[in-house]
This record gives sequence, C-alpha cells and structure tokens, in this order.
Amino acid sequence: MSELITAARPYAKAAFLSASEHDAYDIWDEKLALLERVVSENKVKSVISGPRLSREEKVQLVIGLCHPVSEEVENFVKIMAENDRLSLMPQIRVLFEELRRYAGGVVKADVVSATELDEVKINKLRNALEKRFNKSVSVNVSTDQSLVSGVLIRIGDIVIDGSLKGRIEKLTHALAV
Repeated sequence: MSELITAARPYAKAAFLSASEHDAYDIWDEKLALLERVVSENKVKSVISGPRLSREEKVQLVIGLCHPVSEEVENFVKIMAENDRLSLMPQIRVLFEELRRYAGGVVKADVVSATELDEVKINKLRNALEKRFNKSVSVNVSTDQSLVSGVLIRIGDIVIDGSLKGRIEKLTHALAV
C-alpha cells in the first residue's frame, strides 16, 4: 500500500498545484472523484490494465466517460496513462484531499491505541499535536491490542510510534545489527 501512495504522491501534488493556481479546488475534487469512480469500475479497470488498447485509446476512453473535462484534467489523464498510473486514482484522490486540508490549516491524524481512549485523552493528544504541527488536527482513533501499550500516530508521511511493540521492534533491530 505504501508503494501505491509513494507512486501517487507526485500526481496528487501536480493536481493540487493546478487547483491552487486556478483556485479550482472544488472542480479538481469533483473531477478526481469522477476519475476515481470511472477507473475503479470493474470493466474499465480490466480494459485500462490490459494490453489491448493503446495508451491514447485508454486516455480517450477515460476522458470520454468523464466528459466534459478541462484541458488541465485531460493533460493530467494523458500523463497518468503514459506512465501507466491510471489505477492510482483512488490514492491520488486521498492525497489530494490531504493536501487540501493541510493548506486549509487542518491535518488528519490516525491514532492507533493499544487500549480504548476516552475523550479527555483524545483532547490532550489533539492539543499536543496542534501545538507540534501548528495546525488544527482532526483525530481518527482506533484500537489495536497487538501494540501492547502506547499509541501509534500517523499524520501524512509522519509516523510517531509510541507503542511498546514499536520500541521492542527497534530494540530487536538494534541488537541484531
């Protein structure tokens, strides 16, 4: 999964830059959502991942199903097809939304805790993250007992591993070297 995110990142950044240059965030968001639905459709997915169509034919198929699109969106789809990246559209859309939230002053934190966190602990964690990142933080909390204790926090590319499991893994790796 992380390889897909890594491959999708430059495309999401390009879409975001185009959206910011033209103040067209909503338009890009709408078109990326449509592109995601189109390339995720089973029949389309099998056609664009197969060798039967040329890249230009794949572009025309996707553009035809999303019509009308701006020249920027059409060029975006062409570049993705040239690099055989049309299947990355779901990841591109997620990254685009993250970039948009971040530019708007909000970051999303995925917090995995070994135990259930009450509202007081969640608010303390949110406040600490807001101070560290100087942004508003939206917190999504889940539990994973395999962490043993502590929390694992993901904000974009940043991972803060405060779990006992993570510390044990670091120690094991350090001793193995």
